[in-house]
Amino acid sequence: MKGKFADMEDAELVEFFRDKSMEEKAVAEFYARYSRKGYGYCLKFLGNSDDASDVFQEGFVKFYKAAKDGQISGNPGAYLMVTLRNLSFNFLRDKKVVQTVGFEDYMAGNSGIWKDIEHNEKMQLLQNAIARLPAKMRDPFVLKQYNGYEIKEIAAIIGETEANTKTLIWRAKDKLKEMLKYYITDDK
Repeated sequence: MKGKFADMEDAELVEFFRDKSMEEKAVAEFYARYSRKGYGYCLKFLGNSDDASDVFQEGFVKFYKAAKDGQISGNPGAYLMVTLRNLSFNFLRDKKVVQTVGFEDYMAGNSGIWKDIEHNEKMQLLQNAIARLPAKMRDPFVLKQYNGYEIKEIAAIIGETEANTKTLIWRAKDKLKEMLKYYITDDK
């Protein structure tokens, strides 16, 4: 049965959310496909693992309920990511959070912290610079650079044209270069 679900398209898989006998396995398969990307997106957007975990969990539950009620049409993966995006925006708005990268999150991503302090400091600078990007730029940049989404998928998630999405990503990169120009050198 597991092999059957692994071969299904997302839209087909989500149809089984309403079938009591297949629901658990279908949800588990969809979760396996999107949990890393969804959590990673929330983490990059919010900059804190606890908040990212909470927002991802809330978003997946909302997605699950919508799928169970048959409210999802089109691309279920994009629907989940839009849900996570909106919840992340709401979280920041409601909490008026100053975005930073938590020390524990930073340390967790750098197992050889004492070997390469300079590299890690640059990564911290990059994380902080990404957190300071306007949300309209940060969102497509994170989806492209960290989650590996294609421009077409990102455009669907953020509700922009493909041309505007490319422009937002380019502007985010340009703004990051400007923010980090004194810290990053061209060692050729």
